[in-house]
Amino acid sequence: MKTVVYVEINCKKCKADVLKAVAKLSDVDKIEVDEEKNTVTVTGKVDPMDVMTNLRKVKKMAQMLTVGSEKEEAKKDEKKEGGGPLPDCCRACDYIYVDFLPYSRPIECAIL
Repeated sequence: MKTVVYVEINCKKCKADVLKAVAKLSDVDKIEVDEEKNTVTVTGKVDPMDVMTNLRKVKKMAQMLTVGSEKEEAKKDEKKEGGGPLPDCCRACDYIYVDFLPYSRPIECAIL
């Protein structure tokens, strides 16, 4: 089964997170990531909903585009024009978690 999912891929960390999330699934034969189209193509005997669930667990909004058999190959794209390399990190990946701890001291703030 071939599943194509739309996922925002803005940087290298986004791409790595998406690959790790999908690679955790069993029965995955092939994973293809297209940064220009923001799509992930998963081939194998894997449930498409499991792909969606794992992508959402890594805080990626995923939208299913197509689900079909492996034999239904789309026309091969002509020569791709490079959009340039991906940056190391983007704003969506680079976040700071701030937690207020009122237990031991009157004013204490922990930045994780």
